[in-house]
Formats: sequence, structure tokens, C-alpha cells
Amino acid sequence: MNIVDLLKWVPLVFVVLVVLLYLAVSWDSKRQDTPGPPPPPPRPYSDFGQPTTPPAAPTPPTAPTAPGTDSAQAGQFDPKDRSPNEDQFAAKTFDPKDLSPDADGFL
Repeated sequence: MNIVDLLKWVPLVFVVLVVLLYLAVSWDSKRQDTPGPPPPPPRPYSDFGQPTTPPAAPTPPTAPTAPGTDSAQAGQFDPKDRSPNEDQFAAKTFDPKDLSPDADGFL
């Protein structure tokens, strides 16, 4: 048997495989349409906890301690811990002359 005789069977084998694949897919889809057992009924809300139990109160968050401070002053700001670059973000005092136009007429 040479290669030419084998190549004659390739289209037939391909068609048979496609038909078998189609039959398997259609059989599986029909099988999924059959109803199974009904889903379980939902549980009543009373099963989720006793109604006499009050919900737990949330705990307030704790502030992290600043470096160089003891635990008695937890959360207190120490100006010594400020880096020099933080001064650029410090609150500036308002000066009414800031609203006066300059020589170009801009505020």
C-alpha cells in the first residue's frame, strides 16, 4: 500500500469525524435540557442569626504612633519629626495684598 492509496481515505475519515463530533454535541445538548431535581428552597432569614443578638459595634481605628514618641502620646504630632520639605505644604496665612493686582494686572 503506497501513500496515494492512503491519501484517498483522508476526506472520508475527515467527514466521518465531523459527523461524529456533530452527533456528540447534539446528544450532549439534548441531555442538558432534561430537568434534574429542583433546587433546594431558600433558607428563611431567621436561620442566619438570633434576632436577640445585637450587632457588634465597630471598633474605632487606632492612630499609628509617630516616630520618636512614646505610647502615651500615640497619634500626637511632634514638630521635630517633620521633614524640611513638609513646610511647603503647610497652611499659609491669608494676606489681603495677595488679591491686589501686580504691575501686569494679574492677581
